[in-house]
Amino acid sequence: MVDVPSDHNQLNVALIISNPSAKDSTITKVSLLTKNNFIDCSPYPTRLVSRGEKPNEKLIYSDITPILIPARKAIQVIISFTYLTENPITNKNELDFKFIINDKEINQNFDKYLILQADRFVDALDQKFNRNIDDAG
Repeated sequence: MVDVPSDHNQLNVALIISNPSAKDSTITKVSLLTKNNFIDCSPYPTRLVSRGEKPNEKLIYSDITPILIPARKAIQVIISFTYLTENPITNKNELDFKFIINDKEINQNFDKYLILQADRFVDALDQKFNRNIDDAG
Protein backbone atom coordinates (compact mmCIF):
# COMPACT_ATOMS: atom_id res chain seq x y z
CA MET A 1 0.00 0.00 0.00
CA VAL A 2 1.07 3.57 -0.45
CA ASP A 3 0.49 6.44 1.94
CA VAL A 4 -1.83 9.18 0.72
CA PRO A 5 -0.84 12.78 1.45
CA SER A 6 -3.68 14.91 2.82
CA ASP A 7 -3.85 16.98 -0.39
CA HIS A 8 -4.31 13.95 -2.68
CA ASN A 9 -7.60 12.58 -3.90
CA GLN A 10 -6.77 8.90 -4.41
CA LEU A 11 -5.32 5.97 -2.49
CA ASN A 12 -4.00 2.99 -4.46
CA VAL A 13 -3.75 -0.22 -2.46
CA ALA A 14 -1.63 -3.19 -3.53
CA LEU A 15 -2.68 -6.45 -1.91
CA ILE A 16 -1.39 -9.99 -2.17
CA ILE A 17 -4.28 -12.30 -1.34
CA SER A 18 -3.94 -16.04 -0.85
CA ASN A 19 -6.64 -18.69 -0.86
CA PRO A 20 -5.52 -21.93 0.83
CA SER A 21 -9.01 -23.40 0.41
CA ALA A 22 -9.89 -26.16 -2.05
CA LYS A 23 -12.65 -23.87 -3.42
CA ASP A 24 -12.42 -20.62 -5.35
CA SER A 25 -13.21 -17.46 -3.40
CA THR A 26 -14.65 -14.18 -4.59
CA ILE A 27 -14.19 -10.72 -3.11
CA THR A 28 -17.31 -8.78 -4.03
CA LYS A 29 -16.65 -5.60 -2.04
CA VAL A 30 -13.69 -3.74 -0.56
CA SER A 31 -14.34 -0.66 1.58
CA LEU A 32 -12.05 1.78 3.41
CA LEU A 33 -12.94 3.59 6.64
CA THR A 34 -12.73 7.36 6.26
CA LYS A 35 -13.62 10.17 8.64
CA ASN A 36 -17.35 9.80 8.12
CA ASN A 37 -17.98 6.27 6.90
CA PHE A 38 -16.77 3.38 4.77
CA ILE A 39 -16.26 4.14 1.09
CA ASP A 40 -16.07 1.45 -1.58
CA CYS A 41 -13.14 0.98 -3.93
CA SER A 42 -13.55 2.44 -7.38
CA PRO A 43 -16.18 0.54 -9.41
CA TYR A 44 -14.22 1.16 -12.61
CA PRO A 45 -10.53 0.66 -13.52
CA THR A 46 -8.45 3.67 -12.49
CA ARG A 47 -5.46 4.60 -14.63
CA LEU A 48 -2.13 4.06 -12.88
CA VAL A 49 1.19 5.18 -14.34
CA SER A 50 4.40 3.25 -13.73
CA ARG A 51 8.01 4.30 -14.36
CA GLY A 52 9.04 5.94 -17.58
CA GLU A 53 8.72 9.03 -19.64
CA LYS A 54 6.31 9.54 -22.50
CA PRO A 55 6.16 7.90 -25.05
CA ASN A 56 7.74 4.89 -23.30
CA GLU A 57 5.82 5.06 -20.03
CA LYS A 58 4.10 1.89 -18.87
CA LEU A 59 0.39 2.28 -18.20
CA ILE A 60 -1.74 -0.10 -16.18
CA TYR A 61 -5.15 0.11 -14.58
CA SER A 62 -6.39 -0.80 -11.12
CA ASP A 63 -8.38 -3.96 -10.52
CA ILE A 64 -12.07 -3.85 -9.70
CA THR A 65 -14.48 -6.10 -7.84
CA PRO A 66 -15.49 -8.84 -8.09
CA ILE A 67 -12.03 -10.36 -7.62
CA LEU A 68 -11.73 -14.11 -8.11
CA ILE A 69 -9.10 -15.93 -6.04
CA PRO A 70 -8.54 -19.44 -7.42
CA ALA A 71 -8.32 -22.35 -5.00
CA ARG A 72 -4.85 -22.86 -3.50
CA LYS A 73 -3.45 -19.81 -5.31
CA ALA A 74 -2.37 -16.28 -4.50
CA ILE A 75 -3.03 -13.17 -6.56
CA GLN A 76 -1.82 -9.59 -6.56
CA VAL A 77 -4.37 -6.83 -7.02
CA ILE A 78 -4.21 -3.07 -6.98
CA ILE A 79 -7.42 -1.29 -6.06
CA SER A 80 -8.13 2.43 -5.88
CA PHE A 81 -10.15 4.57 -3.54
CA THR A 82 -11.06 7.91 -5.05
CA TYR A 83 -12.56 11.22 -3.87
CA LEU A 84 -10.61 11.18 -0.63
CA THR A 85 -10.59 14.95 -0.38
CA GLU A 86 -14.35 14.66 0.23
CA ASN A 87 -13.88 11.63 2.53
CA PRO A 88 -10.54 12.11 4.33
CA ILE A 89 -8.76 9.30 6.15
CA THR A 90 -8.42 10.40 9.76
CA ASN A 91 -6.43 7.56 11.36
CA LYS A 92 -2.83 8.02 10.21
CA ASN A 93 -1.52 5.05 12.24
CA GLU A 94 -3.53 2.39 10.43
CA LEU A 95 -5.99 1.83 7.61
CA ASP A 96 -9.25 0.00 8.28
CA PHE A 97 -10.80 -2.13 5.54
CA LYS A 98 -13.99 -4.13 5.19
CA PHE A 99 -14.00 -7.04 2.72
CA ILE A 100 -16.97 -9.08 1.57
CA ILE A 101 -15.54 -12.51 0.70
CA ASN A 102 -17.90 -15.33 -0.24
CA ASP A 103 -20.79 -13.33 1.30
CA LYS A 104 -18.95 -12.97 4.66
CA GLU A 105 -17.87 -9.61 6.05
CA ILE A 106 -14.25 -9.51 7.19
CA ASN A 107 -12.75 -6.43 8.86
CA GLN A 108 -8.99 -5.95 8.66
CA ASN A 109 -6.68 -3.13 9.62
CA PHE A 110 -3.11 -2.55 8.51
CA ASP A 111 -0.54 -0.76 10.64
CA LYS A 112 1.29 2.14 9.06
CA TYR A 113 4.52 0.12 8.83
CA LEU A 114 2.85 -1.92 6.06
CA ILE A 115 2.29 1.19 3.96
CA LEU A 116 4.77 1.48 1.10
CA GLN A 117 6.55 4.65 0.15
CA ALA A 118 5.76 5.92 -3.35
CA ASP A 119 8.91 4.47 -4.97
CA ARG A 120 8.15 0.98 -3.60
CA PHE A 121 4.58 1.25 -4.86
CA VAL A 122 5.95 2.04 -8.32
CA ASP A 123 7.95 -1.21 -8.06
CA ALA A 124 4.67 -3.03 -7.34
CA LEU A 125 3.16 -1.40 -10.44
CA ASP A 126 6.12 -2.50 -12.53
CA GLN A 127 5.76 -6.06 -11.24
CA LYS A 128 2.05 -6.09 -12.06
CA PHE A 129 2.68 -4.60 -15.49
CA ASN A 130 5.35 -7.19 -16.31
CA ARG A 131 3.10 -10.01 -15.05
CA ASN A 132 0.31 -8.82 -17.35
CA ILE A 133 2.68 -8.74 -20.32
CA ASP A 134 3.97 -12.23 -19.50
CA ASP A 135 0.42 -13.58 -19.18
CA ALA A 136 -0.60 -12.08 -22.54
CA GLY A 137 2.40 -13.49 -24.40
